[in-house]
Amino acid sequence: MSQRRKEDEEWVWSIGRLVALLLTMALVYPPFRQNIPPTGVVFLVMLVSLLVLGGVTKLVRSAWSTASRGGSANPLQSTFWTPPAAVTYLPQSTYELLRQMREGDAALTDKLLELVYQKLDYRVRRRADMALVIERGGVTSGLQYAGPTQGKAGVKAVRTFRDALTAAQLDKGILIASEGFTRQAKKLAGTCGIELLDETDLTRLLDATRAGHDTTILAALPNSRLAPVPRGNNLPALTAVESR
Repeated sequence: MSQRRKEDEEWVWSIGRLVALLLTMALVYPPFRQNIPPTGVVFLVMLVSLLVLGGVTKLVRSAWSTASRGGSANPLQSTFWTPPAAVTYLPQSTYELLRQMREGDAALTDKLLELVYQKLDYRVRRRADMALVIERGGVTSGLQYAGPTQGKAGVKAVRTFRDALTAAQLDKGILIASEGFTRQAKKLAGTCGIELLDETDLTRLLDATRAGHDTTILAALPNSRLAPVPRGNNLPALTAVESR
């Protein structure tokens, strides 16, 4: 609708500029000017002035609008030009994201956790003494994914993470293990400021951030597939809810 209105305005101003040019040439031509009464000359001069003023005003508004958008007009870009579609990926289920975290290497897991916690409004940093350090509300914690284990993670995993927190001079930490933790590990973690998360907790985080639909997160996954780009009038089909 706005595109059609813009095109109509362009036509109006094009005709107006043409009329102003013809009237200006007519006023300069002596035989024509002599046959017009003085009031008619004044009227034509006012009309030409208004058309010129309107054109100048339109140019100023166009330049201001372009500057306010932080861009510059491209004279080679047609008004009918459509920018290329942004790169999108097919969504993935939370189950698939968890599978890739279990089977992926530490670099992939750390990258996914970094993006997820950023979506939760955490400030995430990488340090040499701790893979991920998250901060929010003045509370700083170390973050680590224990990786796949044979059964539940035990006291050894919690002690190793506690030693890493001490070396990094951090008082709090979050340790994630896909299979969960033993009772002794939970007891030890409660005495040294470590929060334990299992795959159920991780599922809630992924669902809360809609990680399986986030383009940045999907771009970091090696098995993400690009969504097909609609061509012409081949619009994506609506779901049952959207079509109501």
